[in-house]
Amino acid sequence: MRCPILPVGQVVTGPLQVDPAFVRELQQALRRAGESVPVNGEYGPQTAAALRSFQDKHPDTTGIDRALEIVDSRFRYASCATYRALGLRCESVYCSPAVWGPIAGSEQAALILCAAVAAAADQGLISLSCPLPPITARPFPLWAAGVITATILVGVPLAARSLARR
Repeated sequence: MRCPILPVGQVVTGPLQVDPAFVRELQQALRRAGESVPVNGEYGPQTAAALRSFQDKHPDTTGIDRALEIVDSRFRYASCATYRALGLRCESVYCSPAVWGPIAGSEQAALILCAAVAAAADQGLISLSCPLPPITARPFPLWAAGVITATILVGVPLAARSLARR
């Protein structure tokens, strides 16, 4: 199954547009892992906080699900590593502008963010395929996280200004 890359923690202040069937599966997995979360199919603040709590208790040793947080905590997210730790059967992950729009500030900024994620995947800096290599694999290089983060933090405002001028 394809799974969305989800923002986690306090940045989620209201419900986001995420497939309810996936969210129910995620919420059930979080409950099995001991997190207190309703199983209602809505990805909102409670589920985002439970996902962050799970990540804090089960650190991602690959660095893949923590790469963007190095520079900006708004971009802490869940993807392959977190989903694998929860036992979800994700074959790949994708970035949705509808999900990231409220976090990035606008759907246009979210489109640019998702384009940066796709570009990083094209260059082999990150992988959008799951499952991940075994846990014993080398950690995600910090320089790559810096390149991705810089691309997003510089590219999003520049592209937004360029679009605003039109």
